[in-house]
Amino acid sequence: MPGGKDKRNVIARAIIAARTGSARLERMASRLEARQAQLEEKVEECIIRGDREMAERLAVEAAQLKDLRRRVLYLQAVIDKLRMRLETAYEAGELTSSLRGIMDIVGRLRGQELAAIPEVGITLGEIEESLRSLGAPYYAAAQPYSTLPVSSDAYKILEEAQAVAEERMKEKLTKL
Repeated sequence: MPGGKDKRNVIARAIIAARTGSARLERMASRLEARQAQLEEKVEECIIRGDREMAERLAVEAAQLKDLRRRVLYLQAVIDKLRMRLETAYEAGELTSSLRGIMDIVGRLRGQELAAIPEVGITLGEIEESLRSLGAPYYAAAQPYSTLPVSSDAYKILEEAQAVAEERMKEKLTKL
């Protein structure tokens, strides 16, 4: 297991991975938002032309993109919360409980279908890989979602992230 200074370097790498991943997800959400807006314009054009069937198909796709964007914003909020938790662990030097909760959440997120999206999978993989080098006591928590015992600390982070994601979504919708 790495020494104290090495642990801080590992946590610093995980913080960088979380920041990078959050930026990736933000760009992805922006692309989804732009595509959704394009589809909504096309829906209007189809309605004006009288092509109801095409309008309905495009509206369904726009709704799917909106849902996907909402989920991406949620994941971004979770990763931001993880980053803040990592920064706290880095500053305070408190590793055991913080990292256990972080690995709980990373394992939980890896079990979700959105982990198949490259931006999400890469981010989670980078965080997990950085923290894995700390040793088995911390890494043992990163199990598939279905068998993962999630700590109350992890639930708190997920709930806070859900609230942040909902707030971001409201802000994005008011801009439209």
